[in-house]
Amino acid sequence: MKRGTVKAISWDWDQARRELVATDPRLAPVLAATRPPVFRDAEPIAHLARSVCAQQLSVKAANTIEGRLRAACGGEITAKALAALSEARLREIGLSRAKATSLAALARAGLDGTLAAHTLRELADAEVVSRLSALPGIGRWTAEVFLLFALRRPDVLPADDLGLRDAAARMTGDAPGPLTAAALRHMAEPWRPWRSAAAIGLWAWRHTLVPLPQSRTISKPS
Repeated sequence: MKRGTVKAISWDWDQARRELVATDPRLAPVLAATRPPVFRDAEPIAHLARSVCAQQLSVKAANTIEGRLRAACGGEITAKALAALSEARLREIGLSRAKATSLAALARAGLDGTLAAHTLRELADAEVVSRLSALPGIGRWTAEVFLLFALRRPDVLPADDLGLRDAAARMTGDAPGPLTAAALRHMAEPWRPWRSAAAIGLWAWRHTLVPLPQSRTISKPS
C-alpha cells in the first residue's frame, strides 16, 4: 500500500452476513448470493474525485469522464495534479462548471491537509461526514459512500440513496414504493454493527430484480 493511502478498518464479510441474517431473517435471500465486496485502495482525493465525476451521470459516462481526468492528471488523480488543471481544462474534459469548482476545492483541501489520509483514518464516522460535507459538491451521500468504500467502515447506512431505499421496501414486500430515509434508518437499527454489509447486499440484490419503472428512477444524491 502506498504511503499516505487510507488504511482501512477490516471487517469479516461472513461474520457480518451470519449476524445480520440471525438478527433479521429477511436479509437471508438478499445476502445469500452477494459476493464479498472488492475494495480499491486509493487516496481520498481519488475516491472523492470519482464521486464528483459520477454525479448525475450514467455509469458509462462517469467512467469516461473519470478516465479523461486521470489521463489529464498524468495517470493518477492527486491533489497536486488536480490543482494544476485550470477550470477551462476541466471543462474540456467534460465536467460542468459546478464539478470543476468541486474538484478545485478538493485539490485545495488535499494540499492543506484537510483530506490527509492519516487524519481521516483516525476520525469517527460523523466527523468524517462533517469534514467532507463542508466541501462544495460533497454531500452526505458522497461522504457516507466514502466511509463505506474508502475507509471500509463496517456500520454505514447511506439512507438517502434511492436504490437502497427501494431495495429495502422490496425486501419487506409491504411498501408501495421506496421507504423514506427515516424509515430505512429505523429498520436498520437492529443491523448494527454491520449496516455496511446490509447496504452492499441490498444494492447488489436490487440489480437482480425487475427494473424500476422510469418514473421512479432518479439520480443518486451527491
